[in-house]
Amino acid sequence: MKPVIDSDATPVIAFSKIGKLKLLQQIVGEIIIPEEVSRKLFAYKKADVHTIKNSKWIKVEKVASRNDVELLLTALDRGEAEVLVLSKERKADLVFIDELSARKVALMMGLSIIGTVGLLIHAKKRGLLKLVKPI
Repeated sequence: MKPVIDSDATPVIAFSKIGKLKLLQQIVGEIIIPEEVSRKLFAYKKADVHTIKNSKWIKVEKVASRNDVELLLTALDRGEAEVLVLSKERKADLVFIDELSARKVALMMGLSIIGTVGLLIHAKKRGLLKLVKPI
């Protein structure tokens, strides 16, 4: 898979909570997240924040169009809005996102999406994971 942009920290937190951050790195290689997502992610106490902060494969980028972010705030929270705008700006191949409302907006914007479960299924198909269900 090519680099992925993560939304609202939820997928990274999910992989952290199940102890599979290394698996996530194997699957995607690199994740780009906007600043607001990094703030949420690094403030979340139930994830392995130390490992996440020190990961060279999780990169933070700034959104160029603040106006586009503001327009999306009527339907999404700031992290989701930033990830979708950044995805569009970077012409991302894939947006890693779980929240239903953000997924719908991403599809309307012409972005390709995948969620946590989709990545776990992909890992199983690649032989990186034996079973998805127990996770």
